Amino acid sequence: TFLPGLGGQRGDAHCTPTSMDTSAKHNRVYTRVGSLRAEKYAHLEEHEAMRELEHTAAKLIQERYLHSDAIFRCFGPAILCRKDGAPSNYGTVHFSEPNTKAKFLVISDTSSVPKLSKFVEKFWDIQKPEVIISVTGSAQDIQLNPILQHAFNKGLTAAAASAGTWIITGGTDTGVMKLVATALRQSGVQVPLIGVTPYGAVANRHLLDEVQGGSLAMPYEAPTPDEAPLNSYHSHFILVDSQNQRRDAWGDEINMRVAFEAFYLERKSVPMVLLVVQGGPGTISTVRATAEQGSPIVVVAGSGGAATAIKYYCDQCDKLKAERAAGGVAGAFADDEWPQAMWPKAAGMMVPLGDKFEKPEVVKEIEQSLREIYTRNGEAAGKLLTMYEVDSDGLLSHDEDLSNVILQAIVRLWVTGSDEHKDDNSPGTGMRRPSSSEEGSSPVPQRNGKASTSPPAARTNARQARRYDQRRNRAIQLAVQWNRPQVVASIFREMAGAAGAAGFTPAHQLALQYALELRRASILELLLSYPGFSLASVNLCRLFLYEDPHRFLASDETLQALLIKNMKCIRTLPADEQYGIFQDTIGTWLKQKISPDLAHVVSDAAGPEFSHLVMWALFFGEAELADLFWKECDDPARVALLGARQCQLMGEHALTAKTQVESLAAELEKRATDVIDSAESQEDAFRVLEFREAAYSLLDLALKFQMKRFLAHAHCQALLDQWWRGAHKASNAAVHENVSMTTLLVQAVFPITNPHYRERAVELFKSSNGDVAPEKSRVVMDRSLRVARDAACHALAERKAEKTARPNSARRSGPDSDLTAKLKVQMDGLSARARGQGGTFDTAAAATADKLTGFYQIPSVVFVLRFFMHCLFLLFYTYILSLTDTSRLPDAYPPLTLTELLFMCWSVTIVLDDICNTLDEDQQSPPDALMIMRDVGMVACGGARLEDGA
Repeated sequence: TFLPGLGGQRGDAHCTPTSMDTSAKHNRVYTRVGSLRAEKYAHLEEHEAMRELEHTAAKLIQERYLHSDAIFRCFGPAILCRKDGAPSNYGTVHFSEPNTKAKFLVISDTSSVPKLSKFVEKFWDIQKPEVIISVTGSAQDIQLNPILQHAFNKGLTAAAASAGTWIITGGTDTGVMKLVATALRQSGVQVPLIGVTPYGAVANRHLLDEVQGGSLAMPYEAPTPDEAPLNSYHSHFILVDSQNQRRDAWGDEINMRVAFEAFYLERKSVPMVLLVVQGGPGTISTVRATAEQGSPIVVVAGSGGAATAIKYYCDQCDKLKAERAAGGVAGAFADDEWPQAMWPKAAGMMVPLGDKFEKPEVVKEIEQSLREIYTRNGEAAGKLLTMYEVDSDGLLSHDEDLSNVILQAIVRLWVTGSDEHKDDNSPGTGMRRPSSSEEGSSPVPQRNGKASTSPPAARTNARQARRYDQRRNRAIQLAVQWNRPQVVASIFREMAGAAGAAGFTPAHQLALQYALELRRASILELLLSYPGFSLASVNLCRLFLYEDPHRFLASDETLQALLIKNMKCIRTLPADEQYGIFQDTIGTWLKQKISPDLAHVVSDAAGPEFSHLVMWALFFGEAELADLFWKECDDPARVALLGARQCQLMGEHALTAKTQVESLAAELEKRATDVIDSAESQEDAFRVLEFREAAYSLLDLALKFQMKRFLAHAHCQALLDQWWRGAHKASNAAVHENVSMTTLLVQAVFPITNPHYRERAVELFKSSNGDVAPEKSRVVMDRSLRVARDAACHALAERKAEKTARPNSARRSGPDSDLTAKLKVQMDGLSARARGQGGTFDTAAAATADKLTGFYQIPSVVFVLRFFMHCLFLLFYTYILSLTDTSRLPDAYPPLTLTELLFMCWSVTIVLDDICNTLDEDQQSPPDALMIMRDVGMVACGGARLEDGA
C-alpha cells in the first residue's frame, strides 16, 4: 500500500503481491524446494532426488512466471504509478493531422524498470526486440544538407526494416524526433517507435490526466521553448513524471530512458546503439550516460551541434595524443592538457563553448562529459564511438550505408572488443548489474567500479568466455537477420585472426542454421565459400517448422502431426541425432503423402545433403536457394528430375502460384537436360543415364515421371533406341538398326533364319571340336573388367580428394557463365561413378549370359511377338464364333469342343500375363480400367461357358 509519508518517492506504489522484492521470492522458492527435498526425498537415491528436485523447481518457476505474466497482461497499469502516488494514466491518443493513434503511459521517474519492461511487452503486446536504435539529438528544427538527409533516411529505414527493431526517441514533434518519425512514415516501415518524453513538458498534458484506459483526441499546439506536442507518427509514448513543469522538466526523462535501454542490454542481451544527430548539452549528457554503460554510439558528424562537437573534440584529443607519443610522453592527460571544447557555428566554424553557453557551470559540465566520452572510448580500444560522415559527392559505397554502420558498431564492440579480458564491472562491458534491492527503487545507472569480492580465476575466465560467446553468437544472428554478408564476413575474419586459424567453426554452423531458417541467399553463398564447409550440423526438421508461402506444408495435417509429435526431439537432441528424426518425420511424410521416389532421397542418405536443401527450398518456393544448392549437388541431373517431379506434385495441389510452380518444374527439367548436354561423348552420357541409384537409373526416372523434354534429348533417344534393339550391357543379343518388323517376326518365329542363333551354332560347333579359345577369351575379358572396375574406383577416390582440396573460389557458386564448367566437373564425377558400377555390372552380365534367352528378351522382339499373337488370338476368336450356331441359343448350348478349350486356355494366359505386368516393379504406368474390364470379362465368360457346356 502507498504510504503518504513517503512523499511519493517509491515508483511502484500501487503494488500487488507479485511486485514484492525479487530476492525474497527467490528465498521462498529455495526454502520450499529444500523442505520438499528433506521431507519427501530422503529415502531416494541421490540422482532420483535431484531429478525430482529439478522437476519441482521448474514447475514452481513456471507457475510464478505464468502468474506474473497474466497479471501484467491484465493489470499492468495498476502496478505502476505517477510521482505523487496516483494511479498511472494510460490509454490511446488520437491525432487529427494525420489520422493516427498511439498508446501512452504516464509513470514516475523512479518507477521500476523491470516492471516497465514487462508492461511494454505484456500489456502493450510488443515483441521483444532484436536490436534497439536509440536516437538523440537536437530538439530544434533540423536542416541537414540534402546528401546527408538522403543517407540518413535511407540508412535508418533500412535498419528499421530489419525484423525485431525498436526505435526510441524523445517523442516530441520537434527536431530529430520529428526527423526520424517522418522518415519512417514516408518509407512505409512500421516498427515500434517509442517516445520517452518528460511529462511536464508535453503540450495539453492536462487532457491525459483524465484518461484511465480510454482514449482522447489530442489537439495540436505549436512547440515553444517551454512545451512541445507529441509527434503523431510515434506508436507508443512513455511519459516520465518528475513533478517538474514546463522548461524545468526538460531532461528529466534521460535517467529513465538510459536505464530502460540498459535493462534490455544487460538483462535480455538485446544490443543497443545510440544514434546522435546534432543536439545540445542534453545530447552530450545522454551520450556520456550511454558511454558509461558501454553501448556503441554512432555520431552523424556532419549534422552540427553536439555531434560535430564530439567529433571535433575526439579529433583534437587524438592529435594531441599523437604529438605526446612522438615526444615520448605517455599516460593520461593532465587537467591542463585537455584540448579546449569547441562548438560548431554557422558555415561549419568552431567557436569556444563560452561564446555559445554563457553559464560557466554548463560549460564545465560539457567539458567533463566530453572528457569522459573520450576516456571511455579509449578504454574500449576506440570501438565505442563510430563517426559517420558523408562525402560531398554523395556517392556512398555499400559499406558506408548507415544501416551497415549501425550494425558494424555493434559487432565491433560485441565481437572484436576486449571485454573478455575484463571483469563484469569494467568499462566497456556495460552497466553494473544492480542488486535486487536496487532494482525497485533506483533506475539510475550506476558508475562502473570494481567488485568488492571476486570469484576464483577459473570461474571468472569461464564466465567471461561464455559472455563473449553469447555476444558473438548474438551479433552473428543479428547480421544474418539484417542480411548483411559483409558484416558476417568481418566477424569471421576477426575470429580467424584472434584464434590464429581458419575453418568451419561452430560459429559458422550457427550462421548456417540461422541463414537457412531465414532463407538468406547471400549469407549462404558466403558460407559455401569457406573451407571445410559441412552440412553435418544442420537441423533439417527445424526448417520445416516455418510456414511456407504457398501453404502446401502448413495445410498438410499428416506433416504437422508428425512435426508436433517429434517437436521435443527436434528442439533438444544434439546435431548428430537430428537426421534420424528427419528421416522419421519428413521421410515418413514423403513416403505416405507425396512420392516414394522423393522419400528415397531421405532414406538412402546417411546425413544432410544438398539434395535435401533443394527439396526444402522448392517446398518454400525459394527458386534462388534451390538453384544455389543444386549447383553443389554431386548428382545434379537426378536432383533436377526429382525436383521437377516435386514441383509437378505441388502444382496439382496448389491453390495459388500454380503457374509459378509449373514454370519452375520446366526450368528444373531443362537443368537436367543441360547436365546431359555437358557430356563430352555419347558414351559418357549413356553411363550417366544408365547409372542406378536407389533402384532407378536416370532414364528410369524420366520415363516414370514422363519428362518429355528430357526424353526428347538426342542422348536419351539414342539410348532408348539401343534398349529397344537390345544393344545394352545385360543383353547378349542385339537387333540390327535397319531390320524391319516383318523380318524380325520371321526371325522370331523361325529361329533358323536368325543370325544370332546361327552364330551360336557356329560357336558350339567350334567348341565341340576342342577349340577352347572362347573360354580363354572369357577369362581375359573378366580380368579386364575387374581391372577397369578397380581403375574406376581409384578415379572416383581421386575426384573426391581433388574436390576436397579445391580452392575456395572453385567451390563458390559463380555466375551463369561458370555453370557450364561446373556441370562438366559434375558430369566427370558421375561418369567415374558410372564406370565403377559398370565394371561390376558387366561382370555380372557376363556371368549370367548363358542363362539369358537373349534374343527373345529384346523389347522390339517382345513387341512383335505380342502383336503377332494378339492378331492370332483375334483370328482364333473369329473362327470360334463362326463355328457356333447362334440360332439355337440360349435354349441349347453345344458341348465344349477342343478348340474352345484351347481358346479358353489362351485367354487365361493373357490374363496371367496382364497380372505379371501389373506386379512388375519396372512397370512405369498402372493398368488402365479398360484392360481390367477386359480380363474380368474374359474370365467370367469362360467360366460361364464351362458351366453351360458341362
